[in-house]
Amino acid sequence: MRSSPWILFVVLSLVAWLVPGAPAQGTPPGDRPLEIPSDYKLGPEDVISVVTRDVPELSGDFLIRLDGKFTMPIIGDVEAAGLTVTELKYRLEQALRRELREPQVTVNVKQMRLNRVYVLGAVGRPSIIDYRPGWRLTEAIAAVGGLANLPERLRALVIRGGKTTVVELREIFIDGKNESNLLLQPGDVISIQSDATIRVNILGPVGRPGLVTILEGQGIVEALAAAGGESERAALTKAKVVRRGQEIPVDMYAAVKKGRTDLNLKLEDNDTIIIPEVTARIAVVGQVKQSGAQVIPDGREWTLSQAISNAGGPAPGAKTDGVTIIRQTPEGKVERININYRDIIANKPGAVDPVLQDRDVVFVPQSGKAGTGEISSVLGLMLFPLRFLGF
Repeated sequence: MRSSPWILFVVLSLVAWLVPGAPAQGTPPGDRPLEIPSDYKLGPEDVISVVTRDVPELSGDFLIRLDGKFTMPIIGDVEAAGLTVTELKYRLEQALRRELREPQVTVNVKQMRLNRVYVLGAVGRPSIIDYRPGWRLTEAIAAVGGLANLPERLRALVIRGGKTTVVELREIFIDGKNESNLLLQPGDVISIQSDATIRVNILGPVGRPGLVTILEGQGIVEALAAAGGESERAALTKAKVVRRGQEIPVDMYAAVKKGRTDLNLKLEDNDTIIIPEVTARIAVVGQVKQSGAQVIPDGREWTLSQAISNAGGPAPGAKTDGVTIIRQTPEGKVERININYRDIIANKPGAVDPVLQDRDVVFVPQSGKAGTGEISSVLGLMLFPLRFLGF
């Protein structure tokens, strides 16, 4: 008697259901290894399945991080980006030979990464963006809000398959070099980095005293500019840099005003620049329009004609051919130097415009008077220089 085909189908189905391990319903789709090309390069966000024979604690699913690595027990961090599954299998077996005898490892891709590009660092909105075919660096940067600093101070690190390419963004945005505007690929990581900076402290008569930030490799000139420049009271010639307890004298006047690049001392992080105030002063009294004390500008010679001009010039009735410079010598004596100021402003041959010294007093007498009494008064005032010279 022949069996009914329907009965045979039922019997075979029951056998398949009762036999242990029989894949009656098939392997769940989520556990099946993906079919990928043999030359597929692993990258960030790929999920891989690693099976180490007879060692379940060394088996499992692992996510490849943005840095191109994943962490595996015993071995630690493993560089996977840029490798095929075959190459990764060999690398894992070599690493495990220190702990296991003849380890056998199987590597499969369980979940492929999405087509994304990662843009990090000095941009408007660091984020993960969907890759678009044909995109270059500039399109990816624009998609995340553009650069957060000047392009000449930025560089892009393009990380692809475990390799890093450095691109100076000045070449793209300023020099217009199209070859530097790299064509992107899915999975690229773009890190926009600024030039290294240092912080230094600047004290004294400057626009904004305190901490300033400058680029690594810059010096005292750039630090002064970052602090808003110096005031007229700044003694740049007497500045110093304090570094790890040591004082380094610096002529900031020559570096800033005369362009002496060889004197632009390169600064280090946490350096302190100290700029004292100018203390050298003179006074102009007598028949001038604005008598009083004057600061001798730092780093410059201050002549008699400059001092009188700075005092508004001679007043009407001034005896310009009898100007007297009253000077105290290092020995404490007082000397009087008579000058014909009229010859100086007339540029007469042989007339010398004398350079004044700290604490000189210029006396311009009144015409028709000997001025002896007035000079005596000035000599008396010189006994009190703090008030007389404006200290």
